[in-house]
Amino acid sequence: MKLVAIIKSVRENKIDKLFLDNSINIEYDLVDIYAVGSLELEADYRLFNGEEVPGTRIFVNEGVTYENLCPLSMLDDLVNDFVNQNSAISNSDLALRILEYIENDA
Repeated sequence: MKLVAIIKSVRENKIDKLFLDNSINIEYDLVDIYAVGSLELEADYRLFNGEEVPGTRIFVNEGVTYENLCPLSMLDDLVNDFVNQNSAISNSDLALRILEYIENDA
């Protein structure tokens, strides 16, 4: 799934629907978000149980490289913080701001 779709679900308080639609059976507090390949806007993102993946920024599983974005709970906080600063921000711009924050400040 795309980062913008995850952000939209967080922003609209529809995480449960995202989990259901994608057959994700992980407790909210355990979800870590990983990009397939590297952190980019158009990368595909996967949700993993944080207790079942190595605690490293990058890991390889079945020949696929994943790069950690952040835990879902942190993404939720970032979305809320950026939306509080600018409620008119688009989900795409929000995704770019979050990627920039993760790469530079987190």
